[in-house]
Amino acid sequence: MTDGQNVGSATTGGQHSYLSLYHGHRNLVWTFVKAVPGILFWLLLPLHVGMNLASILWFALKGRGGVILRAKRDALLRLRKMWRKRQAIQSTRIATVREIWRLMDKHVVRAR
Repeated sequence: MTDGQNVGSATTGGQHSYLSLYHGHRNLVWTFVKAVPGILFWLLLPLHVGMNLASILWFALKGRGGVILRAKRDALLRLRKMWRKRQAIQSTRIATVREIWRLMDKHVVRAR
C-alpha cells in the first residue's frame, strides 16, 4: 500500500466506483439511524445531516454528484423501515449511551 491506494472493494470496482459510493453513502445514513442510541441520535443529527450535505457538494464538484444524490434519496425512501430496525436494535442494546459515546471517533476531519 505504498502508492496511496486502499485495499479492498475489488468486487465493486474500487473505493470510488459507482457501487462503492452508492452503497457506502446509502448505508451511512441507515447505519446512523439504526445504531446511534438515544440522546446521541438527536444531538448528532445536525452534524450528520451537515456532513451528508457536504459530501453531496464534494462529490458534485468531483463530477460524482448523481450517484451520491441517488444514494441519499434511496436511503431516505427506506427510512421508515430503518427506523423500525432501529427500534429492534436499540431495545436489545446492552452498552450504555455513555459507553458508546466514549468509544465513538469524535474527529470530524482526519489530519493527514
